[in-house]
Parts: sequence; C-alpha cells; structure tokens
Amino acid sequence: MKTQKELKALKKEITDNSAINVGYYETILQNLPNYAITEALRIIGQNNLISGNESDKDRENIFVTECIDALNFQDFKEVSKFFFQSK
Repeated sequence: MKTQKELKALKKEITDNSAINVGYYETILQNLPNYAITEALRIIGQNNLISGNESDKDRENIFVTECIDALNFQDFKEVSKFFFQSK
C-alpha cells in the first residue's frame, strides 16, 4: 500500500504529465466517480481541451487526466491501482 505522500506525488505526476504518460488500465473508466466525470467534462468544455482533431486515445487521456485532477484524496486512493506505477 502506498503512503499518503506517495499517492499525492502520483496524483501530481498524473495531473502534471497526463495519465497516458504515467500509464493506466482502461478499466479506470468504469471506476471513476460521477462527480469527477462531471467536473472533467465541465473543464474540458470550458477550456476547449478537445477540438475534434485528436485521436480517440488522446481524447481519453485528456478525459482521464481531468477526472484525476477533480478527485478528492480518498477517491484517488481507490483508483490509483489502475495506474502502472501504483503498487
């Protein structure tokens, strides 16, 4: 089990470098809480983060990264197991 400090560092790495650069399992998509999904969609829309010219994988990466940024610590702790660097 990762310590709180390690989990916070992992979340920062994901939000700073994007989820795909850390590496994640696609099953994370079924495990994200609704509030994070809603907030990610709001941020993506407000900031025009998706133009339609991206690949599906790039759009998914933007979405997952924004969802992670929106998560509180307890929920991030639950989904951190879907990242490759998580033990």
